[in-house]
Amino acid sequence: MATNILVGRDIITIDGEDVTADMAEGDVMVITTSGEINTAGMTYHQQMVVAENRSGQIGQVTMRILRGSPTDKKFLASYTTYENDSPSFVCLQGSVEQRLGDGYGNVTSNYFSVSDMVFARKPSDVTVNANGQIEQTAREYTFICLIVNTMG
Repeated sequence: MATNILVGRDIITIDGEDVTADMAEGDVMVITTSGEINTAGMTYHQQMVVAENRSGQIGQVTMRILRGSPTDKKFLASYTTYENDSPSFVCLQGSVEQRLGDGYGNVTSNYFSVSDMVFARKPSDVTVNANGQIEQTAREYTFICLIVNTMG
């Protein structure tokens, strides 16, 4: 019997609100880690020593949001707060539920949670195009975050 993987209807939340409807096209959310969670070295007598690297839990979230959407407005307001008075900024929290079907009606969910999201860059530049490019409808936001868990 063949193995099928059907994907879709993922749910993306920021601060407890479903923001999936405000996503643009293509890769709408990407969560990446910044480094290794362990480092290793070799002793003189060929023994491996492993040390936990806590900075490996720091990640980056990149989101492509439709310009003018409620999420875009919220992020712009949050960015303005961060830019004007970063100590008073309230960090964002996020999660993704990625739904996987097997083609036989069974659905499994993978969950990814991030916390302490802070702006890593200014919101993306404006794209203007006269040839029907849809890139001009999206704004890209990049955050530094703590990767809380990735559970399947």
